[in-house]
Amino acid sequence: ALRRVLGRFGSTGVLEALSAAVSLRPPVYCYPVSDLDTEAPVGWTSGKGLSLTQHDSSSSNSCGSSAVSYALRDCLLFKPGSTVDNVYGALRKGALPHVLVQGEFV
Repeated sequence: ALRRVLGRFGSTGVLEALSAAVSLRPPVYCYPVSDLDTEAPVGWTSGKGLSLTQHDSSSSNSCGSSAVSYALRDCLLFKPGSTVDNVYGALRKGALPHVLVQGEFV
């Protein structure tokens, strides 16, 4: 059945449908950080000898440098009109598995 659809139409149309839906109401991009000045990601601990820029011999950016930046590392997508409480709730429920956020804030 799938071969007939692909043979007749060229694709299932799922990607086109999702792309059209997202273009009607684009998501809000949220980069949770623990420090606004350094843009360090949530859960970042600088006390372990780590810096926001690590040198990695296996990767390089467009400038030819081997520095890897961890600033603004994580990105979450939300519906337009989402609040800080929505972001906190998502982080608390494990939206970023490597970050443990707990506690109640007012």
